Amino acid sequence: MLADRCTALLDAINDPLDGFNVSVTIANARIAEFREQLGQLPVAQLRARLNELNERQKRFSTEVIALIESCEQAKAAEKLALDEKEARREALSAIMRNTLGQYEQTINKLLINFGARFSIREISYNYSGGGEPKSEYAIELRGEKLALSGEASSFRTSLSEGDKRTLAFAFFIAVVVSDPGLQNKIVVIDDPMCSLDKHRRTQTLSVLKKFMMAAGSSSSWRTICTF
Repeated sequence: MLADRCTALLDAINDPLDGFNVSVTIANARIAEFREQLGQLPVAQLRARLNELNERQKRFSTEVIALIESCEQAKAAEKLALDEKEARREALSAIMRNTLGQYEQTINKLLINFGARFSIREISYNYSGGGEPKSEYAIELRGEKLALSGEASSFRTSLSEGDKRTLAFAFFIAVVVSDPGLQNKIVVIDDPMCSLDKHRRTQTLSVLKKFMMAAGSSSSWRTICTF
């Protein structure tokens, strides 16, 4: 019984050892085969392979892993910043749509009062050329749209100097009256009736009179006109 027990114990020890020896033999054969292949490869190719292995080793070094983590954090921060920028742009776009709609109504009402034969249409905005929104619009003259520039029938050639000044004045008034901080500002209007006919001078005075009355009812802001 003791002999059988000893034999079983030896087998339990020898079997793993035999398996290990077999693995070592296989590994040695693979090493020998690899060495033989190395001897057949050009030196330049071996150096390239060595460089590749060195680069792979560097990829998993502590320094490179830290750099990769830093890069990932920077990308995440950039995404958050872009998302915030987009959210703010959407909010600004909503304000612009609402504000420009009010501008269009105010401007066209003023143009009608001034007896203008044209109106503005399709007032909108874009972000081309920078981060600040820029307004754009079309002018309609007797049912036909005018190009702002670049065509034979355009804003430059189809509107008189009086029409252009009237449009500029209407834009100015629309911006001023929609300013929420107007009560704390001084409005300076320089020679608003140049190149205007009698009717438009009268309408200009009427608009300015409203400003003067508003100025009289509030001491926190003033309107200054020069003629």
